[in-house]
Amino acid sequence: MIQKFQTLSELLASLSTLESNEWIYTEIAMWNSDPHQAIFYYIPWDYLQELPDNEIYLDDEDMEMPKAVEGKNLRGWMVVCDLALFYQTQQAEQKNLQWVVEEINYYREHDAFRCLS
Repeated sequence: MIQKFQTLSELLASLSTLESNEWIYTEIAMWNSDPHQAIFYYIPWDYLQELPDNEIYLDDEDMEMPKAVEGKNLRGWMVVCDLALFYQTQQAEQKNLQWVVEEINYYREHDAFRCLS
């Protein structure tokens, strides 16, 4: 089943209910321009595998996606376990949401966790 999260805060609060090795998807252009307006989708691999062929399409990167999200320009954004690390650090160090956004952007640009340095 596809889960939709209207805000980053809503997504972060739900991380413990999601499989750690699954991807979160969003429209990258929206994330880059205004992360606080981005909408996030959790689309588990098992769910995709159970869909009939006529309910799947190949996106611009030749990734299988459910037709239910076609036209939303979604791309793989973060793996749940990586996002959970940011959230756990935010909670432990009492950081604000903007800190999480900055850490995610650093990770996406450098493929490294700045918060672990």
